[in-house]
Amino acid sequence: MYWGIGRQILKAAQYVKKNPQLFAAYITNFSCGPDSFLVGYFRDIMGRKPSLTLELDSHTADAGVETRIEAFLDIVHFYRRAGEERPTSRRTNGFRPAVVEFHHGRGGIRTSSNEWVPLEDKRVKVIIPAMGRYGTPLMAKALARRGVRAEVLPPADEEVLKLGRGNSSCKECLPLQTTIGSLLHYLRQRPEGEITAYFMASTDGPCRFGQYHVFSKDLLEKQEIPNVAVLSLTTENGYAGLGDRFAVAAWRGMIIGDLFDEMYSTILAGAVDPQEGLAVLEHQHQALLEVIHRGWPAVARQLARTAKKLAQIPLKKPYPEIPKLSLTGEIYVRRDPISLQGLVERLARHGFIVRTSQTSEWIKYLDWLAREGIDGENSVSFWVRYWVKRYFDRRVRQKLAPSGLFFFEDAEVEPVVKAGSRFVSPRLMGEAILTVGSAFHEILHPSCGIISIGPFGCMPSRLAESILSEKLTMAEKRVIAAHNGHAAWDAAMETNRKLPFLAIETDGNAFPQVIEARLEAFMLQAQRVHDILLKQTGRDPA
Repeated sequence: MYWGIGRQILKAAQYVKKNPQLFAAYITNFSCGPDSFLVGYFRDIMGRKPSLTLELDSHTADAGVETRIEAFLDIVHFYRRAGEERPTSRRTNGFRPAVVEFHHGRGGIRTSSNEWVPLEDKRVKVIIPAMGRYGTPLMAKALARRGVRAEVLPPADEEVLKLGRGNSSCKECLPLQTTIGSLLHYLRQRPEGEITAYFMASTDGPCRFGQYHVFSKDLLEKQEIPNVAVLSLTTENGYAGLGDRFAVAAWRGMIIGDLFDEMYSTILAGAVDPQEGLAVLEHQHQALLEVIHRGWPAVARQLARTAKKLAQIPLKKPYPEIPKLSLTGEIYVRRDPISLQGLVERLARHGFIVRTSQTSEWIKYLDWLAREGIDGENSVSFWVRYWVKRYFDRRVRQKLAPSGLFFFEDAEVEPVVKAGSRFVSPRLMGEAILTVGSAFHEILHPSCGIISIGPFGCMPSRLAESILSEKLTMAEKRVIAAHNGHAAWDAAMETNRKLPFLAIETDGNAFPQVIEARLEAFMLQAQRVHDILLKQTGRDPA
């Protein structure tokens, strides 16, 4: 629990639970991010002891609150008359949850029967939530470099989302519901005797994402599901004992996946025959899956062959003339099909390439935090890993650049953070500064519009929306462009012009009509900006 107030609340809950004279009332407000997890933890602590939760908003009526308080006091009265509850342990049946343990730097799982099994054991399978059409399978395949079996869970559908909602309060953000649903759906049909390692990254606040692995462990224990451990890969645990070679292979897979996502959108929007182009892209992805776990020479050779094959896909017009939109926001939903509701494909039908913010951006951001002494280690080993990652980041992009299907430049995080820091303090860690910075960095270079998408009630997404809806203007872009090497657009657009921006909150359901209407208006605005940019560069959009 990395929230300071959260620690105080849970300490108080433990104290109330043990004191027979005390009963707890938890007061929260509608859509409070931390409370979406804290209320569940609070109720778990209370167990059968009565407690009251009041969720307030600006429409809360006094009569309803008074009725609930009176009912609560009646329940407490009869509870005391019935006698005090004896403390109960969650492990009433002697159930032991599986956990990840390290022996001599080697990662493994302590099973529910108390056996330690290394990750390389044939009984173990690592399952990974779907976090991208192309990148996640490549990262999973990189585990084969260390002899670990891995499987990528399919993207969530309506059944999986329903399962996730049924095993959460539904107040948590959407990615928790889809990932939990995917996990439980898999476990219902997993092979007998399998020991499962569920990959879920861990982090600190302010984002709620850092509670996902806590919630997952808690759910597995409450439902007494045996031989399922939650696995997190960090530099502190040596990537679960898999070592740096695995980490480098996974990093290359992540970069390749990011670029394939953009090329997917380019083919959809600009190819003469999109279906034939996507078939070529899928074939090349399969070819890379066969070599990603091998050394760099084999990967580099395949990347060169892939770029050559992809360059042969005919486009309706040159890549620079196709309008581009940047899709930024929460790192999971911007690549999750059920969250996007076909947004990328819909925009492609209108001729827009959607450049989704890259997953690797987050890793680069974590490195930046460490370099600046804000968060994380800053040791010799860190700098070795840092320069290795930078090297392969550039080399992968250079190898695939001849395809001509993505915007090629060094994808550094420094200018993004610098642009975002005009409005968000770099010490407020999380996605808000990246969303704001990416929008300012990419608008007009190369994108003609920005879309920010986040789960319903996502704190970083709402913070970014409040800034971008007011500040994404030509005047601010000129300030950003003055120090990051972009061209000036003084002759193209007036200073006070607002640039195309659309914010979307998604809950897994179809977008409401108001978002549909805003999307139509947004596409018209973005197309006009694109036409202006083409004229300025000497290209006639007609």
